Amino acid sequence: LDERLNPVPEGMIGDLYLAGAGVARGYWNNAALTAANFLPNPFSKNGSPIYRTGDRTRLRPDGLLEFLGRADQQIKLRGFRIELAEIEQILLSQADIEQAVLALQEKPRKTLTAYLVRSQKVERATTWSASADETLHLRAALAQSLPTHMIPSFFVELPELPKLPNGKINRAQLPAPDFTAETNRPAVLPQTEAEQLLATIWQERLGIEAVDLHDNFFALGGDSILVLQIIAQVQQAGFSLTGRDLFQNPTIASLAPHLQAVAQKVNTLPSDQKIAIPLTPIQEWFFNLPLNHRHHWNQSFLFETPEPLDEALLAETLRILKKEHPALRANFQQEGARWNQTYQPWETNVPLEVIELPAEHWETQLAEATQRAQASFNLFQGHLWQVLYLKNKDDEAPIRRLFISFHHLIIDGVSWRIFLTDFQLIYRQLREKGQAQLPPQTTPIPDWITTLPTSSASAERWKKIETSCAETPLPCDLPDGSNLMGQAKTLTLALTPEETQTLLNEVPKHYRIEPEGLLLTALSRAVTRWTGHQGLALQRESHGRQDHNNSTSDLSRTIAWLTSLYPVFLPAHCEMEPDSALKSVKDTLQTLPDEGLSYQHGTSSLPKLCFNYLGQTDHILGNDALFKRASEPSGQARHPEDEREVTFDINALVMNQKLMIHWIYSPQLHHPETLEKLGENFLSEIRTLSSFCLGEDSGAGYTESEFPQMDFAPGELDSLLDDLE
Repeated sequence: LDERLNPVPEGMIGDLYLAGAGVARGYWNNAALTAANFLPNPFSKNGSPIYRTGDRTRLRPDGLLEFLGRADQQIKLRGFRIELAEIEQILLSQADIEQAVLALQEKPRKTLTAYLVRSQKVERATTWSASADETLHLRAALAQSLPTHMIPSFFVELPELPKLPNGKINRAQLPAPDFTAETNRPAVLPQTEAEQLLATIWQERLGIEAVDLHDNFFALGGDSILVLQIIAQVQQAGFSLTGRDLFQNPTIASLAPHLQAVAQKVNTLPSDQKIAIPLTPIQEWFFNLPLNHRHHWNQSFLFETPEPLDEALLAETLRILKKEHPALRANFQQEGARWNQTYQPWETNVPLEVIELPAEHWETQLAEATQRAQASFNLFQGHLWQVLYLKNKDDEAPIRRLFISFHHLIIDGVSWRIFLTDFQLIYRQLREKGQAQLPPQTTPIPDWITTLPTSSASAERWKKIETSCAETPLPCDLPDGSNLMGQAKTLTLALTPEETQTLLNEVPKHYRIEPEGLLLTALSRAVTRWTGHQGLALQRESHGRQDHNNSTSDLSRTIAWLTSLYPVFLPAHCEMEPDSALKSVKDTLQTLPDEGLSYQHGTSSLPKLCFNYLGQTDHILGNDALFKRASEPSGQARHPEDEREVTFDINALVMNQKLMIHWIYSPQLHHPETLEKLGENFLSEIRTLSSFCLGEDSGAGYTESEFPQMDFAPGELDSLLDDLE
């Protein structure tokens, strides 16, 4: 029976009860114990008792009861209920294992440990290292039948198990495992070519020294942006892989069989012709903005170059990039109120300028040169990107900078990763081999646009979201103030490296929520503490390259502006308990129509707070990069006299092992003190929610949106999960 004395289905684990004439009336002189274990029989009309035996069993198809251990051998770890006897049975089925006992060690941290006695006895307790052959074998055997959270962290071999005088196992005398036996080597090493390739890529992109074949990519800190980088790097190695493959198979062991030796062929756009290209949805949104200086709306980076760059190789690298990525040949034409996009035929000229600056006025001259480049674009003609290689004239103390600027119409955050990765690959191939070879091109923009979901099916749902957002405007300190690009200031917030690792790696292991979901919950709680609203309206910017409509589009190496921008109303507020707030945000994000791709930017204005989570940026260029981020100012990316389209623009990313939050605002609308208080509350909420997720009472974080096939009544899922616990 279950906890409510209902029969459990065949094959499910339950508590064993006895009934009938042989059941006693209770314990002698122990009323409390009698009340706990001798209960009224719900299946009898005469009120006879049933006896709770304390045994955990399940009914097999052949009618026999399978004993799985005692109820007091059930533990809870990271929100999961675990039957220790179920693990012990599998271990005992292995050759050479005579006895097996599982225990939850509480200190120095909670760890599930297996204690084993083999036929060939040892003289003293030995903790097997993670890479020991015995460990690999047992982990593999357990993984065939059990979920990851039921696989022990440690295996300790004993000469014999400690016993009580009555012959039962003395669990209190089981020794703690030797934590020094933990090594950085993976518990299950990659064997096949596909496994070794994936392990190498994961280690590089996630910035970790080793990876286990059964480690979950997302529990290690992976996110949807890193998925795209993984796919691109797999393709570079000559294999094909889709984002859907990785999301459905987040471990190397399960993902490796999905690698195909030959990359999928796609239609490619000819580079010697002028081609009309439809605008992407986000480009159409841009052209509807009331801008007076539309040509000056850029994204730029300034890099240091530790070693001198060969200028001829640099120019050839840019020529190959321009040919490989059609968006680098884009221009735009205006016909009345309508804008069109054209990819120009490839030509050998590239937007590269090599500049020597005097050492004594380096920073001033650098700012002037980069500002000229920022203001140089013309949407109608010429390149919409510019590369400056700047160096000083001092041979004894050389300074070198590489400045790269794009008009935002042809670039986004994922495209930057693609551009910089290809840049380094081409330059090194030219330097070392004299020629460059890139992976096959991915889906062209015209093909991708035809696969986008239409808005008709989801129009009513988007309308409801817009209505909810309109009811929760942001307060303003200075209602008559202006909001120009040149007036914007940035409040920078940061978590410590330790707090960042907790957010990226520990929280997803314990509570089923991704870092962005926790950040949005924290933001909603912090802002509603200020506004007094029952939720937060925001515009969410995401990369827009997710799989949809069973599309076969591959955008892992496509440079373009593809981000999706859409309204979201988060029903989490400061008065909600952490669990309820986290689950409400998680459900909201998981049930957005078409993950935001079907939103049509019409007459309704988006909320004035924009949030964009850019993920991890530390390992984009690799450890031996040709260049690294520089700190000098590099001009204004937007024209200072244009209106900002939002009140608050919040960008979160992981840089130098720290979560950095850049909160852009106008001091003409809000006092700096207001922003400082909001920032303090935001960080405080992040820490509070992270601590909650790691706590014993957090649960696993399941929500109804994770079971789309089920039609749960309100509260039914929580009740079911309580029963399972």
